[in-house]
Amino acid sequence: GASTAVLTQPIDCVNTRLQTQTLIQGRGRAVYTGMVDCARQTIAKEGVGALFRGLAPRAITFSVGGAAFFLAYEAALHEARRAFAHPSQAHQIESGGS
Repeated sequence: GASTAVLTQPIDCVNTRLQTQTLIQGRGRAVYTGMVDCARQTIAKEGVGALFRGLAPRAITFSVGGAAFFLAYEAALHEARRAFAHPSQAHQIESGGS
């Protein structure tokens, strides 16, 4: 969850800046020529920390989403095992055995 957010935040930041860039007035030219140029300009003007701006909310969202996914997956797996278990194995599944 949170580790994914930390590892992908710089790429997401650059991607967002590329998608929201405005054209330089009068020239019809983009501010950034690509991902590497965007990253270089961002670091030069704002420092490396700019690539990680907004990390906390993103990490929380990923963590909560990951936890919700695992809870739903485990609940569904438990119900599927119970529903499709052979009657002779039902007591093992309910007691947590395999």
